[in-house]
Amino acid sequence: MRTLPRLLVVTDRHQVRPGRRLTDVVRECVDGGARAVLLRERDLDPTSYDRAADTITAALEPVGGVLVVRDSARAHPDHGVHLRSGDPLPRTRHRLLGRSVHDPAGLAAARTAGLDYVTYSPVAPTESKPGYGPALGASGVRRAVAAVPGAPAVLALGGVQPLLVPDLLRAGAHGVAVMGSVMCSDDPGRLVHDLLQHIHQTCPTTHTEESPA
Repeated sequence: MRTLPRLLVVTDRHQVRPGRRLTDVVRECVDGGARAVLLRERDLDPTSYDRAADTITAALEPVGGVLVVRDSARAHPDHGVHLRSGDPLPRTRHRLLGRSVHDPAGLAAARTAGLDYVTYSPVAPTESKPGYGPALGASGVRRAVAAVPGAPAVLALGGVQPLLVPDLLRAGAHGVAVMGSVMCSDDPGRLVHDLLQHIHQTCPTTHTEESPA
């Protein structure tokens, strides 16, 4: 059975503070305990994307982490692949396979496709995509999980802050995915640490790969 970390860091270099590099932000997240990173960057040219993927993989490998890439053409067997809602399934199965979904119908389709996880969004108002929603909240996660028995692991995404984590996990989310709050943070490692602390406090008997630093 594939092991899915409970925290997925999603990159967006456009939100990184001036003077900082995306790969440095990701390293700080890994130092803070992150063990899964989705290199999103859909507007980045292939050469630059592959270079960033190599750098992030080098940061994740020593801690047993996994890089998730934006499409199967960029993936090595040990990478995960994250699909957009309308992307076709890849022919080759990789370490992890996930998809972005926004409603119970999408979650049910992901179950049928045999995916490992979904990001379910938006669960809260988000600065990175203002007006995108409505925010589903923990109640929306609970309804979706209840409506789709045997669904893939749900990672709640969109406006996730540490204090919201316990409600999302109790609602049935496997974990959380974070982008804007981490990318634009002055101390992304600390924010990742705080998110993981809330995860472990809510699920103290559940083993995960991550451990707060």
